[in-house]
Amino acid sequence: MKFWAMFVSGAAWLGASAPFAWAAVQVEARGIGWGRTRFDTLWSSEPFVAVTGGGRFTVAQRANGELVAWGLGVSTWQAAPTATGGLSFVELSAGGNHALALRSDNVCVSWGPSPSAQLSNVMRIASGESFGLVLHTSGTISLLTFGPVGDGIPSIPPPPPGLTYIDVGAGDRHALALRSDGSAVAWGWNSTGQTSVPALPPGRRYTQLAGGYYHSVGLVDNGSVQAWGLASMINVPALPSGVTYTKISACSTHSLALRSDGNVVEWPSMGAIPPLPPGVVYVDIATGGLFNNGGHSLALRSDGRLARWGANDYLQVGPPAAPAGVSVAAIDAGQGDTAVARLSNGTLQIWGSGPAQMAIPTPPAGVTYAQHAVGSQHVVALRSNGTLASWGVDTWGGLHSVPSGSNFVEVAAGSEHSLARRSNGTIATWGITATPAPPLPSGVTYVQIDADAFFNVALRSDGAIAAWGGDNLYGEHNPPAAPQGTSYTQVRAAAYHGLALRSDGNVVMWGASGGALGSVPPLPAGTTYVAIAANHTTSAALRSDGVLRVWGESSEGQAIVPALAVGERFAQVSVGAGRIVAVVEQAWTRYCAAKVNSLGCTPAIGAFGSPSASLASGFTVIGSAVRNDKLGLLFYTVNGARTATPFQCGTLCIGSSNLRRAPLQSSGGAPAPADDCSGVHVLDLNAFGAGALGGSPDPGLRQAGSVVRAQWWGRDPGFPPPCSTTLTDALEVTLAP
Repeated sequence: MKFWAMFVSGAAWLGASAPFAWAAVQVEARGIGWGRTRFDTLWSSEPFVAVTGGGRFTVAQRANGELVAWGLGVSTWQAAPTATGGLSFVELSAGGNHALALRSDNVCVSWGPSPSAQLSNVMRIASGESFGLVLHTSGTISLLTFGPVGDGIPSIPPPPPGLTYIDVGAGDRHALALRSDGSAVAWGWNSTGQTSVPALPPGRRYTQLAGGYYHSVGLVDNGSVQAWGLASMINVPALPSGVTYTKISACSTHSLALRSDGNVVEWPSMGAIPPLPPGVVYVDIATGGLFNNGGHSLALRSDGRLARWGANDYLQVGPPAAPAGVSVAAIDAGQGDTAVARLSNGTLQIWGSGPAQMAIPTPPAGVTYAQHAVGSQHVVALRSNGTLASWGVDTWGGLHSVPSGSNFVEVAAGSEHSLARRSNGTIATWGITATPAPPLPSGVTYVQIDADAFFNVALRSDGAIAAWGGDNLYGEHNPPAAPQGTSYTQVRAAAYHGLALRSDGNVVMWGASGGALGSVPPLPAGTTYVAIAANHTTSAALRSDGVLRVWGESSEGQAIVPALAVGERFAQVSVGAGRIVAVVEQAWTRYCAAKVNSLGCTPAIGAFGSPSASLASGFTVIGSAVRNDKLGLLFYTVNGARTATPFQCGTLCIGSSNLRRAPLQSSGGAPAPADDCSGVHVLDLNAFGAGALGGSPDPGLRQAGSVVRAQWWGRDPGFPPPCSTTLTDALEVTLAP
């Protein structure tokens, strides 16, 4: 895949006498995963408005009210609810295996492994490990259960005469409630005193409650925090002079608190708290985790970006954000719960359950990674100079003794062995489960390789397949010959079966076929298969029309392929154990150079959803890292030209001859007197084109095939006139029907 086209390089234009330039044009590609664990690399940089942490997952809310979830098990949940008809979600709460959301009409909705529920007249919600607490506007509390609930949690104590409940909190196995007089009560499991709420000095009130497994915390009206329960969990950090606490969150492993200066503190520590860019503060917090399974923390920044740290063994934190201007090129699911992605700049990223030994080594200066493969607990990679690297767990020895030489062109990984193909068509194998490749007839070479567990396959230059390794219990060493007039073009190895793509666009399976492995889906007329992937008992094939088909075992929901936005298509796929990862080419590109604003922040344009000439909503264009509480609007053209015109001490990236404007809007963000980069501009281009947002939309926004180019403009009083504006980079998108 080609992701980049380079125009003139250089710095962004910042003044009349400075040179100006195009930045690289990026065809956006995101990595997604589903099945046992779910993720989307887009969510690493997308702005959100609310977040909550569950046992091994995270739920976040977009500015348009849509909810997304990532981590363990969420792919097999019922779909997250959507707030429609002018409604929005005002509170989120997640537990060990479920999530709750409170709508603006005071209705609580739940989802997860149990049947969804809806309760009315709700004012607050809280989630424990397998239960939820719902506080009604009447001051009564309802209990929702999502599994075994014991330890006295169902026995909700009535408030004293004359008092009502005004808030609820939840630990893993205990519950907490705040009374109207500011006192608190807790009930349920009390092994370490986690329900023994300490009395406050006269005149003081609790304002918020949260619980973990062995401890509880309470926010007091003077901005202090009380913690009680297990001694190791209650060491609340001291505050600097003049600073108070404004919000608390707790889970089974730790607690988190938001300070009035926009910083967060954590005890015990789950890792380094991500530093903030200039002018940005933290505005909300959440925690997640289960006892003895690690915890993770979430902090929402004032610019809408989400900081995440802590345990990531089930992708509850998610993949790391890619550097600015860098896209995803390829992802390998591996054989555990680890994923490794290669970015368009030749660097690698790793996330999931991989041990510390899987940390990616830095290649020599001037060298990048060209290809990689993930085994059970190791990675083998091909460098751009043709040499090999291997790292990770080497239980039996020899796994990292890579062959020397700089003529390698492809790598593959089994559980405890690796393969590498040389440019002369020979194969090197190493590791405890490695076996040599079968000898070849004279004049024949190997042209592609793959491995899984003990089993290996290789495509020969004569179009035949070699298969070896393991015990051949299911005939996996016996691939069928291609029919007369055809040959094989791709091969993939699974634990006990093989998969091959033929030159006529059909896919063939052999070995332990049938049963749980299913059958290759038939092709619609006029289409072919163009790429294949397999692991254990699940297989996948990518069609020529960009559709991905998955068959075989789907106990983790891996055969339920996520719907893509209009104009997107699958570009690469890898199948892991109970999960699938893929690269998706998005329907829009970014180009040109943004103008650095007067606070030193670089505003950026982005988008998500389905750009369409007929849909009434669903394609949101975002301008992030802009100054807070400033007016701005979206410049756009329909079928206009790209430009790089000096404009207000920045660069106008779209043609001025047919320049159009969307209605003015405020960037929002932190309220005055804050002066920062927390502003975010948001416009649903589909809704605007349909006339739902006012203004005078160009009729071309309702015509399929129109090419729309857009750029956010806004006020920036930190620069003197005529430079007192902000400009993002630009977006280009072709409207689908």
